[in-house]
Amino acid sequence: MELDRSKVEECFQVLALEVPARRTGEFLKRLGQHLLNLPRRKNVESASGGSKLILLSRTVSDIKQLPEQEWLQEQVTSGAVKLSTFEVTLGYEHFTAEEVLRKLLPAGMEIPSSFEQAGHVAHLNLRDSQLPFKNLIGQVILDKNKSVKTVVNKTGKIETEFRTFPMERLAGEESTVVRLKEHQCIFEFEYQDVYWNSRLQEEHGRLIEALFLQPSTATATAQPVLADCTCGVGPFSIPIVKLANGVVCHANDLNPSSIHWLLKSVELNKLPYVMDVDELPCYGEEFQAPSVGSLLVSHKPGDAREFIPELFNKRHPVTHAIFNLPAAGVELLDCFRGLNYVKFGLPRPLVCCYTFSDAAVDSDGADGCVSDLLNRLGKALALTPERMHYIDSGRGRLPLPSPEVSKMVDEAFLSAESQQISVSVRLVRNVVMTWDVFTGMRKRTLRGHEMGVRCMAFATSTKVLVTGGYDYNLFVWNPYVGKSIHTIHGHSAPIVGIEVLGASSNQVVSADSEGFVKTWDLGTYQMIQSFVVDEITILRAFVSIPSSKRVIAVDREFVAFDYQNTGIADQTEEEPLIKVFYNERLKVFVSGTINAVKIWDAVTGAIKVVITHKDAEITDFCFDDRGRKLFVSDHLGKIHVYHSSTGCLVKKLTNHAKEVSGMIYCQGDKNIITVSWDRSIVVHDESNKTEVVHRRATNSHKGDITCVAYSRHLGLIATGSTDCVIAVREYLKLRILACLLGHKTDVTALAFVEPYPLLVSADFGGNVAVWALPTISGKDHKLGSWAVARGADQPLVRQGISWKAHSDSLRTLKVYSNPPCVVTAGLKLKVLMQTNHTCKQLASTGI
Repeated sequence: MELDRSKVEECFQVLALEVPARRTGEFLKRLGQHLLNLPRRKNVESASGGSKLILLSRTVSDIKQLPEQEWLQEQVTSGAVKLSTFEVTLGYEHFTAEEVLRKLLPAGMEIPSSFEQAGHVAHLNLRDSQLPFKNLIGQVILDKNKSVKTVVNKTGKIETEFRTFPMERLAGEESTVVRLKEHQCIFEFEYQDVYWNSRLQEEHGRLIEALFLQPSTATATAQPVLADCTCGVGPFSIPIVKLANGVVCHANDLNPSSIHWLLKSVELNKLPYVMDVDELPCYGEEFQAPSVGSLLVSHKPGDAREFIPELFNKRHPVTHAIFNLPAAGVELLDCFRGLNYVKFGLPRPLVCCYTFSDAAVDSDGADGCVSDLLNRLGKALALTPERMHYIDSGRGRLPLPSPEVSKMVDEAFLSAESQQISVSVRLVRNVVMTWDVFTGMRKRTLRGHEMGVRCMAFATSTKVLVTGGYDYNLFVWNPYVGKSIHTIHGHSAPIVGIEVLGASSNQVVSADSEGFVKTWDLGTYQMIQSFVVDEITILRAFVSIPSSKRVIAVDREFVAFDYQNTGIADQTEEEPLIKVFYNERLKVFVSGTINAVKIWDAVTGAIKVVITHKDAEITDFCFDDRGRKLFVSDHLGKIHVYHSSTGCLVKKLTNHAKEVSGMIYCQGDKNIITVSWDRSIVVHDESNKTEVVHRRATNSHKGDITCVAYSRHLGLIATGSTDCVIAVREYLKLRILACLLGHKTDVTALAFVEPYPLLVSADFGGNVAVWALPTISGKDHKLGSWAVARGADQPLVRQGISWKAHSDSLRTLKVYSNPPCVVTAGLKLKVLMQTNHTCKQLASTGI
């Protein structure tokens, strides 16, 4: 069945108020809750004579129904307002995917509104009854999700040893080579040839942090060496190598395609320390992980049962091993049989293994999941039960993903005796249990969820239990008989909260981690309303206050919504923000993603203009000195100039050959400086209609240029690079004055300390350094109460002080004069402010 968009059109009459154009804002403010308020539809239309039509809600047929009826009647009587009607036409573009499918699919058919997404590919798992409409469903999903370019449907089970499954394309592009970002790392792979589950992102991050990104007794006694036994395309290996320091990571997988795409992602992330297994020597003092960064050792495709013994035979220690293969993870642990790590002076490995269990999760007997797990572990490791020590760190209640992963890891390590291997096993639990509150005894177990259950609510009016979790679905149960009544599909992220709207209500509201809140009717199981919590990036908790008819969403702040008027969902960002700044002169905030730049009124919070950049992904943007022009650079090296009020393209500047990595506007000179991965620096004159290049420096560094800073007062330009060098140049001639050596990793940020001849730099390892610079004029400068002057016997450039500011990569650096401080931000969500003690340290050096 093909999609006919005209079939979803809907027309209806609404009451309208014809008002003078100058009073439009007044009426909109007073009637806010009773306006039309439909998504993607304006509340105001133009009328004859320059007046405006204000459209009222579909439920309003007479102004007497409104709280403002007396005031409105006075306006009508005086002739200031005229009552009329207006025909509203809603087309395909006004409806959500769920609303469109509900109109086009047969009545009573389940709406397939949720899907898993990997990069640009949306993966559906349609039921047999939905297959005749599969092309229609695929096209609607494609149309209504901007980030989706291809829609596929799973046509069979995961039966191959590589955990892949057959699929068919329903709509969109043919290519299923996806590129996505997880934990600051870029992954690229052929979706059909490898296993990938986007729903496990949170679990990946928590285990990585528990093992390698926080202080732990587990890694205190030996250099960390990880054996990623079923690495796939690297959801564990690549983030660990990129974000952690001093780790040796061995990556192995049975699937040759997984290893191929793992190495492709290594290139995309520019991991500096990578070794092939053929180059791997026996372990010794000459084989060490780098102090900054980590080493990835890629192995030939092979079975984990051969991979672990191979490392042991080369006497390579393994402090951690990850088996991310729940279907057979425990059984693969037989690879450790006969490997006596203690005898050869090697550290005992901590094994983190994911597994499924169909046994009763709530039983402590032989039919329970703990007993099942111990039996399987005993068979795999050839151990009798009395030789196995069991600790349940989650007290039998760990959900997936578990916020207590680090605690579980530490307890497993600390509890093991000197001759034992520690095995930390994650059981995927997908059941709901009911208990007698008077006796404390379990009454029954409700089975049906495919993944962990996170939240639930009981509706007293209908006496049903509603549960939700990491499989994105809501289950409606009759808790008295233990049967699932209905499954509600509609969310596309883990469900974090479920609330019933009052004791007598037949409506339940659910919220997912991406901020989507949906209201459902438990009589028809239909969605009544949906809106987005724009103010929150990741929604973590959700609660309702029935007495006040209000729901509250929580992350790092509280956001409250009233039931009666959820309003129109404001525009929000679908991609992560790459830059945000405030322009004091215009009183606006400017925010940008890889696709668009938005300018916001700082007083009202309203969006003034949206500038969409379609050529390539945006890398940087900045204003001119008057705030009239917005300069936007992109991944292809292009620089476009847009009018900041209209969003229209004004002109284009001279391109770079590769991605533009930095851009600075020269206040007062009408010039703009751009740097690029093509290792060039260009000074553009933007004052004329036709762009002129003032000067250009090519091959400025041996590596890619990553950042740039400019000081008009000193007449200097500073650039940083992946070659760990900072180059200081004259602004007027781009003649190099000095190369600053001292950083051990990529230079990531630079800033001048105006008006002094000082430069602050930061690198990928989290280090910050302060440099004393020469001046073009040769004059001495005063810095606070002490002088900056260069004697005849002193070097041209000297490093004053340096310090370790972050344990991870430092990405942003700003210097402020009031109060005097250096502000830094890293990848681990930390912002640090270095205050006056830095200046005292500088003074003590005598620079």
